[in-house]
Amino acid sequence: METINGKIVKNLQDYILTGQTFQSGSNAFGMTDNDDQIVADGGNVYIDDSDVYHTTLTKEQLIADPSIIENIANYHEENIVPKYRIKRDYYKGRHHTIMQKPDTPLGKPDNRLIVNLPKKLTDTFNGFFIGDPIQIRYVDNTNQDESDKTNEEISNWMNDVNFTDKASEYAKTADIYGRAYFRAFDTAYSIDIAVLSPRDTLIVYDNTPLNNPVIAINYSTNGTNNDIWVMDDVADYHFSGTKGNLTMVNVQETEEGQPNILNQENIHSFEGFPVFELPENDERVGIFDNVLSLIDAADEILSSKANDINSISNGILVVTGAKLTDDQITNVKTMHVLNLFKDESDALSDDKQETPNAYYVTPDINDDMQEHMLDRTIEQVYQNAQVVNMNDSKFGQSASAISGIALKQRYQDMMSKAETKASKMDSSLRALFSCLFSKLNVDANVQNIEFNHKQSIPKNVLEEAQTVQALDGQVTNETKLSALSLVKDTHAEVQNWMNEQEQGVQNVKDIVNNAITNAGSDNNGGDSDDNSNNSEETD
Repeated sequence: METINGKIVKNLQDYILTGQTFQSGSNAFGMTDNDDQIVADGGNVYIDDSDVYHTTLTKEQLIADPSIIENIANYHEENIVPKYRIKRDYYKGRHHTIMQKPDTPLGKPDNRLIVNLPKKLTDTFNGFFIGDPIQIRYVDNTNQDESDKTNEEISNWMNDVNFTDKASEYAKTADIYGRAYFRAFDTAYSIDIAVLSPRDTLIVYDNTPLNNPVIAINYSTNGTNNDIWVMDDVADYHFSGTKGNLTMVNVQETEEGQPNILNQENIHSFEGFPVFELPENDERVGIFDNVLSLIDAADEILSSKANDINSISNGILVVTGAKLTDDQITNVKTMHVLNLFKDESDALSDDKQETPNAYYVTPDINDDMQEHMLDRTIEQVYQNAQVVNMNDSKFGQSASAISGIALKQRYQDMMSKAETKASKMDSSLRALFSCLFSKLNVDANVQNIEFNHKQSIPKNVLEEAQTVQALDGQVTNETKLSALSLVKDTHAEVQNWMNEQEQGVQNVKDIVNNAITNAGSDNNGGDSDDNSNNSEETD
């Protein structure tokens, strides 16, 4: 158990899951009619069962009242951020339950071993989901030239902003916390992006079924002063000050009675909302949230095994039939040697004389039961997290020895989880590219962008090649090549193949032309020789 915000938390898994009621009694938060928690302005800002903020107010109303902005940030810091700190600690290997358990009495062994399964689950799934970079391609069959130009713009931008690395961090942050954010920043000629953590960032959505973003908040606080950035689809607004005295600071003062003017550099030069949420799932549950109690159990079982081993090495020496002197006790401790003899003077009588004996008293350890429990616990962690255990003995075979169907069956749960996350990432990236296109003045429809998430599954390349061969003449070359895992970009591969074919045809043409030219030269040379001979004969 640990105390968070003055409340005793008996089960961390129950606490970190979204939708938890944080306080009770006199400090309880007000509730709306549908059990959402009131955050600010008498319920005009509230948080739902997935820890998502909603408002009935417009962005103008929110920005005009700094107290509402401050109350949202304070609520987030006091009630949501503690959950995220626990998740971050567990990912790093700082497991609260095992580290904060009471000390063992009487100096008994007190090992606190940590099995860092949260990091293993997160890194395994993130590597599977985005270990192979996302392939992003614009496809407009009605205008191929425009498609090629747009794809070049996308490729150049992705290289400039190091998109592959940031997208991987984006996905991993969502795995840990249940959500992550991209933020778009204006640059001179384009936009840059940064990954924001939900520990200091949130989005307030409207209360319609569409859940349109109204404002985003990114803040920092030291307990006394708040520094808050509020973003909407037009500009960034900077609020700063002590608690209860926030004011907007990125404005230019005007004449008395006139509204202040926002600094020009804080007005977006692109269209669209600048912060993009990637939820791990609709409930915003992180990848190890619902197995945290099992992870704590694995830590406890392994620590208990280590304690049992220490108990054996710290066994109690029992000596019967003789009384050890201080020198003998010292000798046992230092030299680990004990030599006992019958001492008839120690016996009360000849009949009751006891033969000296010495032995250790150690606990009776049921190692098989502990091992079985540990194996079952770890197995349940992977099953409930829907992540494949790469250390499982079943994965000892090479991929070439397993059929493609068998491989997919082993990865089915993780593939389904990844596909759900991919659809949510595609939605957030389309919103991002909409901002990019408006900044670059690219006349393109973001709905024509295709995102290809190539999940990192071991492949049976021979089976793939046979599939491609069977499809020959049945589908387009690009569709055929999509069945080959070794082809990273099918469109580029088709273009390279066509270039090679054209180059091959050109090489053949060059060979033929050279042969014809050489043959003509040989014939002309022969005629000259004949004419010369005829002249000599005439003379």
